[in-house]
Amino acid sequence: MIEKEIVMLTLADINAATNSKDGDIYSDLYKDVYGSRPRYAKFESIEEFDEDFKFLVGRLNEQLEQEKEEQRQAIGQFEIRLNEIMFLVSNTDRVNALRILMDAEGVLEEHEFYGYESLEWKLGLPFGYINGTI
Repeated sequence: MIEKEIVMLTLADINAATNSKDGDIYSDLYKDVYGSRPRYAKFESIEEFDEDFKFLVGRLNEQLEQEKEEQRQAIGQFEIRLNEIMFLVSNTDRVNALRILMDAEGVLEEHEFYGYESLEWKLGLPFGYINGTI
């Protein structure tokens, strides 16, 4: 009995077979989900590739939802801290309270170059949130 050799498809093979850049997109998607590019990704068929692709899309969507929830919580904590600063320091508006908070978080010097993004990154806020609330 002769056994049929299974030919494994690489991402380049997927690109050629689908006449697209699906293999490249898969590599980008894999990196978004796992933090690194796939090494030696091989598939027995286009269908197996499609199943794995759909799995990665699902995982990325889960991660994005988790990130949104974490950002919602970070916004709540940020607003509480900012309100506490404005309460404790008399005659302080939101902008001055932000400067105090940036100093406390050690990112005041970065403000000139990065604006509020360094504070947003450090506190897990969505980028652009602070400018949108001033």
